[in-house]
Amino acid sequence: MPAAYLALLAFIVVYFARPTDWISALNMLPLGKVTGIVAAATLAISVLSGRAPLNRLPREAFYLVLLFAQLALTVPFSPVWRGGAFEVVFLEFSKVVVMTIGIMLIAKTLKRLTMLLFVQAGAVATVSVISLLKSRLVADRLTGFLNGIYGNPNDLALAVALAFPMCFAFLLRTRSRLRKIVWSFAIVTMVGV
Repeated sequence: MPAAYLALLAFIVVYFARPTDWISALNMLPLGKVTGIVAAATLAISVLSGRAPLNRLPREAFYLVLLFAQLALTVPFSPVWRGGAFEVVFLEFSKVVVMTIGIMLIAKTLKRLTMLLFVQAGAVATVSVISLLKSRLVADRLTGFLNGIYGNPNDLALAVALAFPMCFAFLLRTRSRLRKIVWSFAIVTMVGV
């Protein structure tokens, strides 16, 4: 596997599984930033070396870049809070643009894409199980056990809603009885969240 794919896979593991929330010793390291920078750097090296040519990007990537440009141009005209608009566009949404284009360029085969989706679905399923076991309720709504993308009940629900069909697809795809049981348990747990 090329370095760019491994770096992207490491970033997705850190982003969705959030090991810094599980293992307190890892809090000292900014794993998300490190893996994100490594993934972006290996993507840049792949593009510059010609292994991931930009001219093979689908039209949707161009539209995503146009959306980013539109958002960037509207920052100075924000009627509420220009600093907050700048933060959301340049510090949050820019990551989405880079990682989406990275996935488009690096996950070229079905096997690679399946592995990325497997990591996401497995991590969200695990977080769902732990969220139900730890059961923190805020205003009668289940919050995630972990911080970051799972701390807000709406974000946890969105992650579960995105991972649910992936878990169902993995359930239908596997022939192993044990894996079918695991994916079924994950789906039932997600319904409970």
